[in-house]
Amino acid sequence: MQNKFNKITWAVAIAAAAFASQANAGGYQINEQSVSGQGYGHSGRSSNVNDASIVFGNPAGMSFLDRAQMTVGGTYLHVNTDIKNAEATRDFGMGPMEVTGSSDGDIVPGTFVPFAFYAHPINERLAFGFGVYAPFGSKTDYEGGFVGRNLGNYTELTVMTAQPTVSYRFN
Repeated sequence: MQNKFNKITWAVAIAAAAFASQANAGGYQINEQSVSGQGYGHSGRSSNVNDASIVFGNPAGMSFLDRAQMTVGGTYLHVNTDIKNAEATRDFGMGPMEVTGSSDGDIVPGTFVPFAFYAHPINERLAFGFGVYAPFGSKTDYEGGFVGRNLGNYTELTVMTAQPTVSYRFN
């Protein structure tokens, strides 16, 4: 019995490992670092050497650029999020009490996400690049009378990255 249980356990473990899918935890990730990348759905981001935005996806690709390039742009994110039927309670030591207020509206304001990249091939093998971009970010802004206002009504997470990069092609 012990041997049969052990075989089943191993079979299940191997099957689970063989058919496991990849999980990406990019909760606040923003992929809008390149207009050319957005044009092809970021497919091949690491191998398409179209412009200076390669600094973000694959800095080694800078050594394949034939001239200095600069890419500047941005994306306006218009996210539509609706609140419906929200409820909240507070406990002032006398048991939970209902909080009154609005329970609808759009909580995510529009946000502009800028980016700028510069890549300069120094010779056939050596290149220098610099990128400024936002890889992560989020913002929420609830109206003042929102029913959950006591739990928080405004959040903003902003991450800006300044990335100096050197690339050298060995062969």
